[in-house]
Amino acid sequence: MKKITILLLFLLFVINIYAQQTADSVTALSKNYKNNIQVNALGVIGYFSLLYEHSINKHFSIAAITTYQVPYLFKDRSSDRALEFMPQVRLYTQKYKLKYNEGFYISGSFNFTANTYHREGVYNPTTNYINLDTDHSTAGSYYQENIIHQTKSIYTGFGTGYKWMLKKRLLIDLGISLLYGIYQQERYKNIPIRNDWQKSFYKEGNARLSAIVQINIGYRF
Repeated sequence: MKKITILLLFLLFVINIYAQQTADSVTALSKNYKNNIQVNALGVIGYFSLLYEHSINKHFSIAAITTYQVPYLFKDRSSDRALEFMPQVRLYTQKYKLKYNEGFYISGSFNFTANTYHREGVYNPTTNYINLDTDHSTAGSYYQENIIHQTKSIYTGFGTGYKWMLKKRLLIDLGISLLYGIYQQERYKNIPIRNDWQKSFYKEGNARLSAIVQINIGYRF
């Protein structure tokens, strides 16, 4: 009887330790980091992007993406600059019991951009006609080697992506957003006309459709 009692006490001790270790493991796995910060791997070719995301619950999050573009690998765009700010709402569709905001998601975004392009072209001071990326002037037109074309735009659209959790806090986030321009202003500098901001109608050279690709590495906290 004494041996049986000792054996039962030993089994209860082992079961208690196992239960405690299991509880600790579940607690560690279920710890939810509601914030993460990410950088775009495309920064190596000049598209520097920083993303901050905050989880509202296990399926919804809000994010803010700031991008500074200097695509220096493309010689004909070596002097172009673009600054973007994109608020984003995400809906994660997969069900996870322990982790926040993981897996497949769809997103809705607004994108505010400011671009500066350096071009050559011809202009007509009488008609205000400007033709970029050419040196073929016509009667009444003048050639200018360095025309600065600046735009301010607002885009909106939807996207999709997938986010993987690596180990405890590291993550990979792949996504794409398709955006449509709803408003744009432009102005030209280094020529004696159209130096003030005015509404643009997305004519030649001003793309109305835009796609933003994210290949991000991040850290949760």
